[in-house]
Amino acid sequence: MLIIFDLDDTLIDTTYSITPNKLEKALERLMNAGATIGDFNTALEALKRLDETAMSSSNSLAEFLEINELGPKMKNLAFDEMRSNDLKDIGVACREGLEEMIEELSCDHTLAIVTSGDENLQRQKMEKARIPLRKFSEVIICPPGAKEKPYRELMLDFELDPQEILVCGDRVKNDLLPAKKLGLITVHMRYGRGLNCRDHGDLVDFEISDLNQLSDIIAHIERYNYLRKI
Repeated sequence: MLIIFDLDDTLIDTTYSITPNKLEKALERLMNAGATIGDFNTALEALKRLDETAMSSSNSLAEFLEINELGPKMKNLAFDEMRSNDLKDIGVACREGLEEMIEELSCDHTLAIVTSGDENLQRQKMEKARIPLRKFSEVIICPPGAKEKPYRELMLDFELDPQEILVCGDRVKNDLLPAKKLGLITVHMRYGRGLNCRDHGDLVDFEISDLNQLSDIIAHIERYNYLRKI
C-alpha cells in the first residue's frame, strides 16, 4: 500500500507545541506596536481559549482582533508574525511513537508526506521534529487547499488502484475530502485541529486518535483487497 501522511497534527504536534508560541509572539508584536488589549497575560489566555475550538490559528487570531476592535494595521502586524517561518526559539514535537511506527510501516509499504503551507516553514518543522525523511518515498509541499493534485499524481506515479492508497490527516476538509474525491481510503486523525472537525458523517472511512491504530486498519484493508481480487 501507499500510505500518505499529512504533517501538522498528524506526524507532528502543531496545535500544542507550535501554535501557542506563535500566538504569543503575535500578541507581543501587537503590544509593542501599542495595541490596546489590556493586561498581556489576560489577553493571551483569552486568545488561547479562542484557539481551543477554532479550525485554525488564523481563525482564532482573526476573532481576537475583531473582539478587541483592532484595525487593519494591527491585523497585518499580527498575521505577519503568525506567518513568519522563523522557528528558531520554538520546539517542534513529533507524535508519540512516530519513529517506531514509521520504521515498521516502511518495511512493507510505501510512505509519502503531503503537506500544505510555506515550504521553508514546513521543512523546518520536519527537521526540528526529526522526521525520518529517508523512510518516505515522496515529500510534497503544496499551497493550502491544493492537495487533490499531489494525491492524483502519486496515484498515477505508483500506478495504484485508489483502494491501495491510504491518506491520514487531521482536517477533513483540507486533508481528506480531496482524497475521498479520488476514491482513496481516508483516516481521520482525531488530534489537535482534528478534534474540532465534527459532523463529517460518512466523509471519512476510519477515525483514530493514536498513530499506532493504523496497523489494524491497514491489515483490515489488505484483507478486504485480497478477498476482492480472488
